[in-house]
Amino acid sequence: MYRQFKVTGIDISEQRMEVAPTAHYSMGGLRVNWADGSTAVKELFAVGEVTGGLHGANRLGGNSLAETIVFGRIAGRAAAMHARKKQYTPLDYSSINAAVASVNYYLGKETLQRPVEVRNELQELMWNKVGIIRNRKDMEAALKKIEKLKKKLSHIRVGEKMEDNPELVIALDVERLLLAAEAVVKCALMRKESRGAHYRSDYKKEARAWLVNIVCRKAGRQTPKASFDSGMELSKSKVTKLKGLLVKELKRKRQMNRSFVE
Repeated sequence: MYRQFKVTGIDISEQRMEVAPTAHYSMGGLRVNWADGSTAVKELFAVGEVTGGLHGANRLGGNSLAETIVFGRIAGRAAAMHARKKQYTPLDYSSINAAVASVNYYLGKETLQRPVEVRNELQELMWNKVGIIRNRKDMEAALKKIEKLKKKLSHIRVGEKMEDNPELVIALDVERLLLAAEAVVKCALMRKESRGAHYRSDYKKEARAWLVNIVCRKAGRQTPKASFDSGMELSKSKVTKLKGLLVKELKRKRQMNRSFVE
């Protein structure tokens, strides 16, 4: 920490440093099979902070590194073994064409409004309305604003060329940021309690009924238009109970901790 500030010209042993809350880690992510890292998307494996994680509603700093190493090996081996059994398959041109069409959606005569402006508005919105402390009124206002930002982005065009077009990259990035923001807000609204890093001022305590995972998925088919046009639906899923060697190890650790305290 001292070295990091020193680079910016601040000596924290002699000078004051600014301290502020920030978005550190998301306990949400892709739903995976922990046995091999596979997902609901055929032949797609995922690992690390992009997945739902195994630390529950909160996690200690540094744990994600161990998670990446352990499950990276598991998912990597599973993906390699799967690949060995597979033959080359024909290209799915319908999926390729749909992906190209979703990129081409933003090409056209440049508009005055830039995608970075939408990104800035979204960042400010999520910080002010869906930040450290949340409530229904603010989050409902955030949802309405997200819908307006979607419409704003849908009218933005970034020029005719696809190559060397940073504005196109930002537009595609913002499209996905809007999708993620909508998922965060809708899930936070649905969870009427406070748990872990999720704190609601209008539901300050944990509720046993909410010992569940909220699963968020797209509804309907994706069109050649922007991907956020396809809607979203939420459902609840029971938290999987730990079993096997992991439970035995946790019990052993608890016993060791008791002995240490005594």
